[in-house]
Amino acid sequence: MLEQIKKYLERKGIEYTITQLQYYDRAILDDVLVVLADWENPEIEKLSKFLEDQLVTESKLIPGYDGSYFICRCSHACEIAAGNYIVSHGECTCRECIENNQNLIRFVLDEFSDNPRRALPTWAKNLLIQNEKITLVKGNLASGFLPGQKDNPELIVKKLLMKNPYDKFIVAIDGQTAFTTQFSIWKVINY
Repeated sequence: MLEQIKKYLERKGIEYTITQLQYYDRAILDDVLVVLADWENPEIEKLSKFLEDQLVTESKLIPGYDGSYFICRCSHACEIAAGNYIVSHGECTCRECIENNQNLIRFVLDEFSDNPRRALPTWAKNLLIQNEKITLVKGNLASGFLPGQKDNPELIVKKLLMKNPYDKFIVAIDGQTAFTTQFSIWKVINY
């Protein structure tokens, strides 16, 4: 079926990418390929419907919108909405790559240290804790629209750096709702 789809897309002159898909927060689907293309193109609307129908019947090939996925350095496609990736200098790296490579764990430390405008996703925070790279400095912080949620990560990190200019600090997301972001501040201990 894959070769037929490739021929169809090429015959219609449609740019596409077919790659391995990485899912984390929703469901784990082994060996699933995603076809990235402009699925709003009327030429391939029928193909999109066919692929969606096939997914219901255990197909290993699904349609994906170009703007909904990124391609990691490992060539897998990752769903942008899932947040299981880190972007640095225009390059995306998926969670699986970071978890399996100690050099990429250091990359995470470099990207998020002393940069309170970038908050570490919860999965990355947990990975750094497991690898004994960070220790909690301040927890139970909240920023949002509800009364009392006025914690400002930039001001907190700035104050910490004034007291400890040689230390490195990371802001990590602990939870989010529609009106609140819970976060914590961590000190890098094992760089």
